[in-house]
Amino acid sequence: KLAWYNNYTPEQSSDLYITDGTTDDWSYGELGIASFTFEMGTQFFQACSTFENTIWPNNRPALLYALTVADTPYMTSYGPDALNAVVTPASVPQGDPATLTATMNDTRRRYDPAQNIVAAEYFVLPLHGATPPGAPGTGTPMNPQDGSWNNPVENVVATLDTSALAPGDYIVAVRGKDASNNWGPFTAAFLTVEPAQCQPAQIVSVTTVTLGCQVSFAAELSGTPPFSYEWNFGALGSSTQPTPTVEFPGSGTYPYTLTVSNCEPPVQDVYTGTVTVSCLPGCAPVQGAAIEFAPPEPLIFGTVAFTGSVSAGDGPFTFTWAFGDGASGTGMTTTHSYTRAGLYTVALTVTNCAGTASSVATRPVPVSAYTIYLPIVARNRD
Repeated sequence: KLAWYNNYTPEQSSDLYITDGTTDDWSYGELGIASFTFEMGTQFFQACSTFENTIWPNNRPALLYALTVADTPYMTSYGPDALNAVVTPASVPQGDPATLTATMNDTRRRYDPAQNIVAAEYFVLPLHGATPPGAPGTGTPMNPQDGSWNNPVENVVATLDTSALAPGDYIVAVRGKDASNNWGPFTAAFLTVEPAQCQPAQIVSVTTVTLGCQVSFAAELSGTPPFSYEWNFGALGSSTQPTPTVEFPGSGTYPYTLTVSNCEPPVQDVYTGTVTVSCLPGCAPVQGAAIEFAPPEPLIFGTVAFTGSVSAGDGPFTFTWAFGDGASGTGMTTTHSYTRAGLYTVALTVTNCAGTASSVATRPVPVSAYTIYLPIVARNRD
């Protein structure tokens, strides 16, 4: 494999001439390091110009390859080379896709026959403080550009999803696998993720919910969050809450303005609208709905008496009951009978004089079955 890069003759060193005490004997025998000697040049004393212009350019690719496979040289050198890896564009805003392309080549050996490429994968790692890629086959798969794995040289492609990548610089490590299940060495491409482009805020619509003299406001927005809100209700003041609730002094039509901003520098969108309020004098919203029931331990087929109450608000009130078994009722007081034992959740909804402002209360009601006691009769057998 190394000979493919420098076009030297690969052979055991003793085939050239026998030496003793060489460092590759010791490093392999004592440390298990894959050890090689490159017999470089054509003379015992070589001119520096030959080293600089011929020997170094010819051997640099082989030495770089040896560095690349140094972790597992006897395994990795059987796999295909990953070449020409590139990310396009090399710099994208967070959330925008980028395209990764590379070439997997299993023909770059002097003697071993080439095999078809059957897979390729990539890992995205932080440029600074990156940890080594995971085990073979744990990366994100790439696809052959021609749609099938059927050649010893394959151009491969993948789309990089940057939505989960924080802004910064990344290494994209790429490798391929041949038909004998040999993964080759990594090559690297580089990716820069820029801060996401901020889409200016736009107010799609404003909705209001009127509860007597109280009105709740909400806006549907488009653009890149987070948003800053400024509601202006004239003499009634302003609010920076996303969904403010405003108490109006009486019936009428009131103007308001919503200003939403985002991005840096801020980009604003302004919405002006009106809200019509129909207040009933002295009709305060309902608060503090509560439930009482008797007896405290109801039995099936027995009558349960329910009583509803509120702590504040102006009536007349409407009481609506849901007894938890599909049945319903109305009135401040009502009764109900359960036909099955169990734990039922009873819900009470109380509506005020305006018919809009309501308060809801729930309470669990345990219903027990009848207990039958059989008398014990003592019989004299004598």
